[in-house]
Amino acid sequence: MANKESAGDESGWSKKVSLIGSLLMPLVLLYLGHIYKQAEEKAGLQEHYVELALNILEDESQSQNPHLRAWAIEIIHHYSPVDVSTELKDHLMQNGYNAQRNE
Repeated sequence: MANKESAGDESGWSKKVSLIGSLLMPLVLLYLGHIYKQAEEKAGLQEHYVELALNILEDESQSQNPHLRAWAIEIIHHYSPVDVSTELKDHLMQNGYNAQRNE
């Protein structure tokens, strides 16, 4: 008789755990989806900042604010997976960035 009661308790606990899991799974999926969406939005924003920085550095006008060029270089340095050397920063500050290719 004790075996029947313990088997019934195990079955009851199993059902409760299964029910709790069923209720929590959508919340976990919702949370993971939210984290993924935030990471995707952040990556898109970073891409736009780098694009803006390159556009600033492509401008060859001498009247451009040097602080703006320095900001653009720092943006590229910040989001670059490879460290931007001091020499490259100096070159970009003086000469800008030219994306034209020789074809």
